[in-house]
Amino acid sequence: MHPLIKTLHNICLQEKQSDSEKDRTRARHISHVFVNLIKIIAMSAEYDDDGRKGILFESYCFNIKRIIDIYKDDLLTVNSIKILNKIRNMITHDPLNFYIKQGGIYFTNSRLENELTHNVHYMDRNGYINIAKFMTYYLLVLAKEVEKLTGSEKFSGLSFSDELLRQGFECIFAENYLLDEEHDEYIDIVTKLPELYTRSQSEVASVIQWFETKGVEKYPVDYMNALISMCYNKDYQHTSDSSTLEAAVGSCNTALAYIDEIESEYPYIWIYRRDLYQHLSAYHYRLKDGRNSVACAERALAIAQKKGVTSLKERILLQSTYANALSLVDQKKENEQLIQCFVLFDECRKNNINDIDEHQNMIFGNYIGSCLDMRVIMPQAQLNDILDYMASQIPNAYKVNISYCLARYYLVHQKKDEAIDILSPLLKLKNIEKEIKQRIQQVIDELSH
Repeated sequence: MHPLIKTLHNICLQEKQSDSEKDRTRARHISHVFVNLIKIIAMSAEYDDDGRKGILFESYCFNIKRIIDIYKDDLLTVNSIKILNKIRNMITHDPLNFYIKQGGIYFTNSRLENELTHNVHYMDRNGYINIAKFMTYYLLVLAKEVEKLTGSEKFSGLSFSDELLRQGFECIFAENYLLDEEHDEYIDIVTKLPELYTRSQSEVASVIQWFETKGVEKYPVDYMNALISMCYNKDYQHTSDSSTLEAAVGSCNTALAYIDEIESEYPYIWIYRRDLYQHLSAYHYRLKDGRNSVACAERALAIAQKKGVTSLKERILLQSTYANALSLVDQKKENEQLIQCFVLFDECRKNNINDIDEHQNMIFGNYIGSCLDMRVIMPQAQLNDILDYMASQIPNAYKVNISYCLARYYLVHQKKDEAIDILSPLLKLKNIEKEIKQRIQQVIDELSH
């Protein structure tokens, strides 16, 4: 028997036979909500107009909330329902941040879009949610979980005379979702995929093996995400061990090879290719392999420039990665590349993008270091940008870092007074360790004699 029919049957029996008025009232309410959801699916299938589909989808989310609110203590412990509730919250609380286009749900807010958990059961190959599949899938998931809470009764028949309801059932039955044990295992896996890179390599490997055992052709994008989790694994970060870094390079090449296989069917995954080349460049940089580091950074930049949809922050990271790679092979080009990041910082300022302190700290420190290595005079424009950054509201750790870099720069160019002037304000900063202040004072005293 179809699980939705079974759930509705049990709810209807509870409404008629329960000795508790409270239970009968709740069952009546739930049955009405399920009927509403089925009719919404029928109407959404009937209308071609995206505006009407959008209104119906909002109504769907509202009705979903009505059921979740009744059983929230039980339902919100289920991973699939937690994902549904998260998406429902995104829609109902930020209705201006989504729109329907050709039957797909598009988000105008990239932050919301990035928070989505990929699910093969309702996401199209363009990377967007298919509204018809989404509504049918989660109605069945909800019915399955509610059926566990309402109890199971011997089937005694269920009939509906409403034509719209009949059409809704036809739409639902046509999808033929199989919510079996494999489905539940899949949901558990995709729920943890976004944070899988923080887990042990053996745990990542077990997830990869699960997809390979079940058939990667059924879950191509999720399998790709699992492979990428290995590429970004925590064991590969902040290590200088060459064998570990070589393993990281191998993981990236494995993921890139799989992207080659599926990209024609899933064109939106180009962004993963770009990010993998950026990470490959960083791994080769730490291996002191300048040629490959530069080549991978250039590939990442070329992909971004071809697509033309890269954010300013992403462009900063790409440019800084390229600059790091160039530092191994051509210091002059590295210096010129870092100046390109100054231009991007100015674009961020003009567009009111302010949360770039960490990027500026890294780039400015590297740029000062580049000027020191080349023994060149820093152009006044770049020096002014750095001084303005230090005068702004940035974390004290960043001020200390850039102040030390600038002090070294000034001393190399025989500007002792400027070095003292740049270090002295650090003594007035709060929340700086006593040992650091003592060391700063010691440096100032030595320079003053």
